[in-house]
Amino acid sequence: MATGYSLNIGLNTVNASKYAGKQYNILNNAENDAEFYYKMALKKNFIAKKLIGKDATSDNLANSLASLAKKMLAGDILFLSYSGHGTRVRDLNGDEQDGYDEAMVLYDRLFIDDELKLYWDKFQAGVRIFFISDSCFNGTVTKAPISFRGIDPKDAEIDFKNNLSYYKNLEIPASTAACSIIHIAACTDIQRAVDGPPGHNGLFTSIVRDIYDDGNFTGSYQSFFNMLSKDAPSYQTPYWDTEAGKDDEAFANSPFLQI
Repeated sequence: MATGYSLNIGLNTVNASKYAGKQYNILNNAENDAEFYYKMALKKNFIAKKLIGKDATSDNLANSLASLAKKMLAGDILFLSYSGHGTRVRDLNGDEQDGYDEAMVLYDRLFIDDELKLYWDKFQAGVRIFFISDSCFNGTVTKAPISFRGIDPKDAEIDFKNNLSYYKNLEIPASTAACSIIHIAACTDIQRAVDGPPGHNGLFTSIVRDIYDDGNFTGSYQSFFNMLSKDAPSYQTPYWDTEAGKDDEAFANSPFLQI
């Protein structure tokens, strides 16, 4: 019998002593999002773990993914969520057409998408991974009275340089992972994700919550994404990506979060 695992990450702020760049603004709802996804997973009978606030470190994420890759078997499913700041940094190995790697702004440092590729490669064929992220990678400064979940790449560059030797030494797999991966992001690479008013969820996660309807949604991953795209505002367009893993149409059309 297949097993469902969940890893739900969210942080409103970072450890300022670990970041030399501009002081990043405190978010309202990223941690609320992680709690929502965590409870969502538990109701679906997933074995769930959350990394919230100070626990959302690069080591905790790396160790959690490595542990999951060792124990998960073909047919198992991982529900991974990330809510927090995102940014873009220089692509060092030439695997990005636009010249940038995306990065999660974790509590202690930037966690770039090349690192995720290292862990995706550890999961065996037949494992399914659903990754949903409520962050953005274009944090251009704005004077609008709205909180966005993104760090200006010019500011992130300072922190990227501080760990440059580490990033340069990453040995990135040349091929796609053997597992199946669906990633639904809150917006495209050139848009910004709205954080939302205090005590609620990010704009994207609020739409997820409405569509999911406390578990009453019974469609597929693809139909879930289609509804997200329909309900999202034009300035924040959800993004669907399956290129990191095996092309798996059956997974895309399977019942949403069904073990």
